[in-house]
Amino acid sequence: STIYLDLQPNTPPVLAAQGSRTVNELATLIVTNTATDADLPAQTLNYTLAVTNTSSDVQQTNALIDGNGVITWTPTELQGPGTYTFTTVATDFATPPLSATNTFTVTVNEVNTAPVLPPLPNLTINGRVPLLVSNTATDADWPPNPLSYTLLVAPPNATINSNGIIYWVAPDTLSPITNTFTSLVTDTNPWAVNAKQLSATNTFSVSVLAVHTPACHW
Repeated sequence: STIYLDLQPNTPPVLAAQGSRTVNELATLIVTNTATDADLPAQTLNYTLAVTNTSSDVQQTNALIDGNGVITWTPTELQGPGTYTFTTVATDFATPPLSATNTFTVTVNEVNTAPVLPPLPNLTINGRVPLLVSNTATDADWPPNPLSYTLLVAPPNATINSNGIIYWVAPDTLSPITNTFTSLVTDTNPWAVNAKQLSATNTFSVSVLAVHTPACHW
C-alpha cells in the first residue's frame, strides 16, 4: 500500500505595520509588536530588536523585546532629544526558518529639569572679614544648560558671579548683625517640550560679630 503525507508548507509569520511614536526622555515606552503565524500547530516565534539613532547611527542597547513581541524602552537623559529607528524581526522555528520584519521611528523629546542649589549652613564671621561662599548649582540635563545666578536678598555690596560664587566683605560693626542671603539660579533649555527655563533658590544667614577697637591711652 501507499502512504500519502499531507505536508503543509511553512508560512512566514506576519508583523503588522507600526506607526511612529513620541516619548519624553526618562519616560517608559511600551509597544506591543506581536507577530501572527497561520501554521498549525502554532509555532513559537523568536523576536530580535535593533534600535539605531538615525542622527548618529549609534546602536542603542537599552531597549528590550520579550518573547511575546512587547517592546519596552526608557530613553535616558543622554538619548533626548533624538530620533530612533526600531527594527523588529520575528522568526519561526521551521526548517528552514522564515521571518518577518517591521520598522518604525520613535522621537524622544527633551525634558527640562530644574537646577539644584546646595544647602548652605548659617555662618558666623568677624567684621571686616571677606566672605567667599561656593554656591554652584548642579543640573542633570544633557546637553548642559547654561545657568544664571542672582542674589534676591543680600547686603548691598554682596555679589554672585557666573559660577555661583558669593563674595561679601563684612562691615566694621560695633554691635552684632545678621544678614540673610537668598540666591536664585535659572537654567535655559530651548529644546525642552516643557518649561524652557526652571529655577531654584536657597537661603542662609551670616551673623557678623562686633569688632572692638582697643581704646587708646595717652
